[in-house]
Amino acid sequence: MWKLRHLQLLLVQSVVLSAPIRHLAVIVESTPAIGLLDFEATKNSAVSIAEVIGNGTSDFQVALLGTNHHPNRWIPLKDLRQEATKVNYTGEEIFEPGRIIVDNGALFTNVDDGLLMIVTLEDLLCEPNTENVLCRQISILKQRGWTISTVSLQFKETGKRLAVSNIASEGAAFVMNRHIFQEVKSFTSASKSQKNEVSRSSTSIPSIPTSNLSVVYNGDNPCSPDISKIALDVVIILDNSAEVGNLSFTALKKSLVGVLEGLQVGQDNDQSAIAMITIGKKAELRYNFDSFHYTKEAMDALASLPFGGDEAVDISGGLTLTINLVTARRNRTNNHRPVLVILASSGVAPCPEMPAGIDNECQAAAKLKNMNVRVGTVNLDFHSTGPADIGHLAYSKCYQFKNNRLLGFNLQQSLITTNCYCEGGYSQFHIGECSPSSSCIRIIQTADFYSSAATTCRTFGARLVSIWSAAKSNYVSSMCFRLGNDPDESSVLIGLNVFFSSHYGTFGEWDSGQSFRPDVFSNFDAIPTQRCVILRAPGETWHTVACTGETNAFYYVCEKLSHGGVDPLA
Repeated sequence: MWKLRHLQLLLVQSVVLSAPIRHLAVIVESTPAIGLLDFEATKNSAVSIAEVIGNGTSDFQVALLGTNHHPNRWIPLKDLRQEATKVNYTGEEIFEPGRIIVDNGALFTNVDDGLLMIVTLEDLLCEPNTENVLCRQISILKQRGWTISTVSLQFKETGKRLAVSNIASEGAAFVMNRHIFQEVKSFTSASKSQKNEVSRSSTSIPSIPTSNLSVVYNGDNPCSPDISKIALDVVIILDNSAEVGNLSFTALKKSLVGVLEGLQVGQDNDQSAIAMITIGKKAELRYNFDSFHYTKEAMDALASLPFGGDEAVDISGGLTLTINLVTARRNRTNNHRPVLVILASSGVAPCPEMPAGIDNECQAAAKLKNMNVRVGTVNLDFHSTGPADIGHLAYSKCYQFKNNRLLGFNLQQSLITTNCYCEGGYSQFHIGECSPSSSCIRIIQTADFYSSAATTCRTFGARLVSIWSAAKSNYVSSMCFRLGNDPDESSVLIGLNVFFSSHYGTFGEWDSGQSFRPDVFSNFDAIPTQRCVILRAPGETWHTVACTGETNAFYYVCEKLSHGGVDPLA
């Protein structure tokens, strides 16, 4: 899951500086608590903040500092975005801004009109008489006339982080939300007589026309149906007990052989590995993940699995063997790619009625689910034995199957679904309850302007989100609700640029390069002077806004192709 930041507006009485800032040094935390994606987003937002501060100051110079980046020189503002590409995420457990200041000591020599901005989620406390590297350096810089600013990231897991204001100069403690650009601009104003109280009302989104979505076209792509490109670990668990019978067991194997036929089975990373287990009176591992190098090998082995004819069936043992198989493979290869278990049995697993704390198939299935292993169940119903019921063991109801004429098709769909997933804190948009799409979505909760937001998304192989259906708009809106109920705080930039022409009317382009089709949406009213678009969660409406300006920085939505997805531009 992505990290949710608290969205508390910091109300400050700005202390206006006596002269324009001419030197700005920025330090951005890069610990595991922030993570790679949030670090890149925060770094790019810091660059945008620098551009706001330095706008209109001809001799403004900047430096972006990091644990692994010691420039020891000031650069012009125009070069900052390129310089930012050299400041990399380190993942160090401890954030030491004091040490970074010391390592870049040459920068601070003979500069007494600077602003040092520290962007962090840490509590940077400097109580009276505190002796550590950071507090000593902060004290020295303040004595030389430097202004110290702190920007709090405030992750949900860590709570509110206003303690960083302890080291900040008066009025220079900010929160990384969409108001920060106007607050920083007010703080760094050159007019000494101007006292400006920053309030929520002064930075609210302008009242502008909205769009009511009425979609006539759905451009959302399902996952790739090409099972030859699937790369999964698959465990087949077959009930070979007397209750199934030899004839039905043979027919079941034939159905599963057909499912394997389209897979590329082998030991390479882009191939699927197959393991097989039979369950009768006891569970037996017939083949492990290393057994097959070709698809035909696996098909022949499956067809030759022996019928046991035991009176009992050990479902719990089969699932326990699977746990051991998957655990050993992950420990050995450090490969956590998806695993699909196909469990076919005539047994019964009434999980809601089974006592807790006792090892059984329900406990084993729950453990596999916690390991993100998808268990698909096939109920082997026979007239002579009554209905089987092992559906409670399935990963979800989307993985519950019947042994009917659609079994082969449904199992192939489960392979496609399992192979189609999102990583890195992205959330997958679903076209239907059991139909994931190729779209992975993540809200970046570091406010920025459109162009910089688009750059951050591209850094990770993503784009600002494209929305082609009401369902997808509603899905993104539901994610925005997690930011809070305040429309001023739950509005996000989407990847649409709108253009206007007296001849063509309203048209536009998504950040993905796809053309915007006004006929897809009804009542999309937009202001001709405003080209960028935000989605506001309450009411699920779209609004046009200006693409720049201190009041037009927003959180934003990145979208990337899922693993196993179909690129709409391919």
